[in-house]
Amino acid sequence: MNNAKGKHKSRANEIIGFAAICLATPLAYGATTGNLSIEAMAMWVLNTLFFSSAVYTIKLRRKKTAAFRPGVIYHCIAALIIFSLYSFNCLSLVTALSFAIALLKLLTVFGFKDWYRKAKFHSIAIFETRFALVYIAIASISVLPAHLPPR
Repeated sequence: MNNAKGKHKSRANEIIGFAAICLATPLAYGATTGNLSIEAMAMWVLNTLFFSSAVYTIKLRRKKTAAFRPGVIYHCIAALIIFSLYSFNCLSLVTALSFAIALLKLLTVFGFKDWYRKAKFHSIAIFETRFALVYIAIASISVLPAHLPPR
């Protein structure tokens, strides 16, 4: 879809882009282990849902796309998907709970919406990156084995 200022990306296109980037997770796992597990695919879904949540927070900065409802709906659906993956033993509890970082970010944006809308993009990039790093740390550590196998 084109507009006067250039190309406008739909939310769906942006989410598909994040899903494609996050596909590196199960592909790297498969290349390393020689098989593709349901847990690796669940991590792909979790990563896609987490990083796609930024689509909804970033859209809040523009008056044309500043509706809070789509972000709330997205995060509720994402939480239900993650709960389902946990219920079917595809994700551990800690791994599933790492999505809470996205919920915390959304609540922070809602709480400081005036700052978030008026802040320079550099500040928003730092804000988003900090939440992403916390998520990555929790999600990554949560999938490590409790003990490394002996050599």
